Amino acid sequence: MKKRVKGIINSVLIILLAAASVIFLVYLTKGRSEVDEGYRSPTYFAMDTTLEICIKGMPEKISKKIAREVFLWVKELERRTSRFLEKSDVSEVNRNAGVSRVKVSPDTFQMVKESIKLSEMTEGAFDITVAPLMEIYGFYSHPYRIPKRSEIDRNIKLVGWKYIELDRKEKTIMLTKPGMQIDLGGIAKGYAIEKIIRMMKNRGVKRGFVNFGGAIGVLSIGQDIPSWTIGIRDPRGKPEDVLGTLSLKEGYVSSSGDYERYFIKNKRRYFHILDPRTGKCPDKVISATVVGPEGALADAMSTAIIVMGRSKGMGLVRNLPGYEAVVVEKGKEVFYTIGMKKKFALKIDWKLR
Repeated sequence: MKKRVKGIINSVLIILLAAASVIFLVYLTKGRSEVDEGYRSPTYFAMDTTLEICIKGMPEKISKKIAREVFLWVKELERRTSRFLEKSDVSEVNRNAGVSRVKVSPDTFQMVKESIKLSEMTEGAFDITVAPLMEIYGFYSHPYRIPKRSEIDRNIKLVGWKYIELDRKEKTIMLTKPGMQIDLGGIAKGYAIEKIIRMMKNRGVKRGFVNFGGAIGVLSIGQDIPSWTIGIRDPRGKPEDVLGTLSLKEGYVSSSGDYERYFIKNKRRYFHILDPRTGKCPDKVISATVVGPEGALADAMSTAIIVMGRSKGMGLVRNLPGYEAVVVEKGKEVFYTIGMKKKFALKIDWKLR
């Protein structure tokens, strides 16, 4: 049953409302915004989505300076890692596929290195080389379209994380097949919020959060500092509807779903998460939310679960220390790992399994 959250007392409700990759925030505490007691940044735009920072318990002047430093760092990360910017590391790597190695920034190298590890862990369900398939569905350039089987067969030959070569000493990357492309969109926001939270800690922030287009990082250092309450979007409701809430003092939350970039053809929904191994669009899991101690892993796993399916995906999460998940399947049934309720006080209004 769909239900709006009302009257959350002494907490902050962060609603993961992904609409066209944009996440909105609602803050409720005793009828007024807790953020009013601290500093809430303007809504920045980066990596094709929105970035928002909240810092509590520090002078506004210092908070503004920290938020500005964060935004400048994120823009530099985007400049290095966006496949849509001609001079980025990623564009240079893609242009030189099958030709030569490309020296990249430490952040780009680390993101690709972590992505390869995640590809191995998920048996290829998460794969940054999926870009050639994304392209033929029109998810980069529009209009959206269903590619012919022959197009999928041709482009899937260019997909495969095992064809990425790294030189750890020289910090170079090479795609060994001409025509290959990488896209770091499935890990970039999670990687960024992890770094941002670290920056905030290093500058003395004890309570705050970062909301970066579906990836959220929260910080509450101190015994008496309360947890944040995070609302998970109802994937078939209105943007303001929530599936349920969870409580988190420190860590990362990432949600992925079929409600962001999608089109419907012949009564079937096609969306921006593809199975790199088949070139097809998954059709069983409609949303996945992962909570854990690392932003990049939570971000990638929320995508991988949709590709792998509920059973395999949640099985993988159970073997990752500190990670929990909530999964919604096509029949609007909600599944969650046991620790999700114990550790994070999960409250859900829909049918449970």
